[in-house]
Amino acid sequence: MKKIFIYTLLFSLSFWWSCNDENNPIGQDFVVAFKDASIDFSKIDNEKTINLIYSKVAEQDGEIHIKVTEDKATYDVDYSTSVAVTNQEIIIPIKKGETSTSFTFRNLIYPFDRSDKTIQFEITKIDYPSAIIQGYSSTKISFENSIGGTMDVEIGGPN
Repeated sequence: MKKIFIYTLLFSLSFWWSCNDENNPIGQDFVVAFKDASIDFSKIDNEKTINLIYSKVAEQDGEIHIKVTEDKATYDVDYSTSVAVTNQEIIIPIKKGETSTSFTFRNLIYPFDRSDKTIQFEITKIDYPSAIIQGYSSTKISFENSIGGTMDVEIGGPN
């Protein structure tokens, strides 16, 4: 009788543990990624929202550090952003209760003067507990044609 009770208890606990809420499983990492891998600059006549998505709802505030790398493009000449670039970095806030964030890219030279310019935004650090960088960790704005496309899917989790 004691064995049946123990087996029933173990089975119940394992069943309960496996039925956790899939939207916020225990121990799931907080993943941040860009929604798009690349953007065609020629299609931005004024401004474009650059979206970052999370793997789950933010449970507290934090910050995303994004490195800005320019190749033949110049900030405040060719483009600007809604969040100022300081020392080749943008810091975007993570707000509690949200599942995504964004910043605005502004085209200052439409139509553009040459096609060999690129601007890359790369997530380098996330100030948030158990956060990891995964998925599209960078996005590139190219003055040439777009370097890739994306499907509008969930980024999933760290697995």
